[in-house]
Amino acid sequence: MKRDTTGLRWDLREATASAHGALDAKVSTVDISTVCGLTVFLVGNAVAHEALSPFDDAFEGLIGQRLELIQKDLLTLGVQFPRMPLSFTPPTFETAPGYRYVIAGSARGGKLLARRHAASEDTHARAAGQFLNDHRLDLFWKDVQSELAALPRTDATRAAVEEGAIACFELFDTAFDAVMAHNDDAQEARVGG
Repeated sequence: MKRDTTGLRWDLREATASAHGALDAKVSTVDISTVCGLTVFLVGNAVAHEALSPFDDAFEGLIGQRLELIQKDLLTLGVQFPRMPLSFTPPTFETAPGYRYVIAGSARGGKLLARRHAASEDTHARAAGQFLNDHRLDLFWKDVQSELAALPRTDATRAAVEEGAIACFELFDTAFDAVMAHNDDAQEARVGG
């Protein structure tokens, strides 16, 4: 069966490829099989999710739930929950589907990261896996796919949703930059560091 690659989801995939690739490249430099690397990963996610938390209604409460899991994992690692406010473009009604696309789509990359984490020989790092093993994004991804399919495929809709998705990728990219710049152990956290 041939996949339909003509919808808004595929437009988003193409429009965000560069921003998505940049974030994936940055995250893949962090060795989540170590306590140090996992801490950088969790803190980067905490900073970005915290920035999105005032808009949690647009994410069906998922941001708050994911923040709780991050906080539990950080406590397991003995790390305080970070407070690093970021300046970013908040979602609007028109751009929110793009933000949801990025958050829900992270479920796919999260599965790969969860496998890497589970293979860690560091039992302390493995004990902090609630965020990486949260499967709620799988259901949210299905909802987002339905939402994107139902949106009118107009230039204005496509532009707004693409703007939101790119802004969300940039938010996470900025969060990881901030964490890596302020982390004394950033080099140790990197793969092969």
